Amino acid sequence: MGLILSKGTMKKFLINLLFLIPILLLIPQMTGSVPYSLIQIRKQYNRVEYSAAMEGLRGILGDLRGNDLQHGKFMLARLETDVYRDIGIYKEIISSGSRSLSFAASTELAKIYYALGKYDKALKVIEIVPKSANSSVRMEALYFRGLCNKKIGALNSARKDFLRVDKGEYLYKSYMERAELDMEIGDYKGAIEKYETIGGIHSNPIAIFKLGECFEITGDSHKAFEVYHSLSNLFPESLESPKAIDKMRIFLSMKKDKLEKRKGGGEQQKNAENDKFKSVKIPGIYTIQFGAFQEHENASRVSSSLSDLFLDVRIETKYISPEVKLFRVRVGRYSGRKDAENDSLLATDELGLTGKILTIQ
Repeated sequence: MGLILSKGTMKKFLINLLFLIPILLLIPQMTGSVPYSLIQIRKQYNRVEYSAAMEGLRGILGDLRGNDLQHGKFMLARLETDVYRDIGIYKEIISSGSRSLSFAASTELAKIYYALGKYDKALKVIEIVPKSANSSVRMEALYFRGLCNKKIGALNSARKDFLRVDKGEYLYKSYMERAELDMEIGDYKGAIEKYETIGGIHSNPIAIFKLGECFEITGDSHKAFEVYHSLSNLFPESLESPKAIDKMRIFLSMKKDKLEKRKGGGEQQKNAENDKFKSVKIPGIYTIQFGAFQEHENASRVSSSLSDLFLDVRIETKYISPEVKLFRVRVGRYSGRKDAENDSLLATDELGLTGKILTIQ
């Protein structure tokens, strides 16, 4: 199903996505004299019982002291839904002088700044990544510091940070970032090697799609086509599958044009029979159309309404003649018709708009 986010919740979604890291990372720092009630609240958090955890935490927070209070505040920040209250809580923990949680709080604060697009602030917070820090938190800090350096254009610093991530859940993500940096500087051979490794070990559709793009950029259209075709077969429900199918359609269209321009029927037939692309059956790809308008203003009004509900909203221009054109409002690219139908019904329920499911040609 298409990803659905309102404009008002999109930023909060990104921030929450960054925060959904199990609090079990803190277990080495929360053993010993931690109150039993705080341990129970942590268990509720891990069971995704956020309301109960928040209620219990508020009930005991006033009785906590010292390091226990900082642990309680850390969990409070994890449960808090207001970003700016989060920032205040993490700053309190950092200034408390608690070595056990100060750097973990700094890392969480840097992640918030990163999500808000305040990369310089994020870099300042985790400017120093101590070797003595919890290993998982240290890897996380290096990864996000690398992301921030990449965003501000400090590519060499970004690469150094990603290279220092050598274990844990951020290892392959850092490897992906290194591959993207290779692409940015034109080292497509290095990028191909990395994407092939990630795509093979982790079966990552994003890495596979990027691999296809690398082959495409270097002019190896046959390998690019094979990679996109493999992606559409192996990961038909992935977000990359519709994009891969689009790429395949473009390749086939270009190949058809080249064949039609060639002279000599015998040569054309021979080439067509030996063409690697010829026998490939491309799966259907669907979109939802919410009207075709002669006035762009009308199309823009409908598009604006849909943008509150969907991410991939676009206005496509269709020329009926050199003087006449239509502005078509469309949503999504779906590998399965059912997903498109579900989103069409959602638009009807939420906005009162009726969409038509179309196969993209």
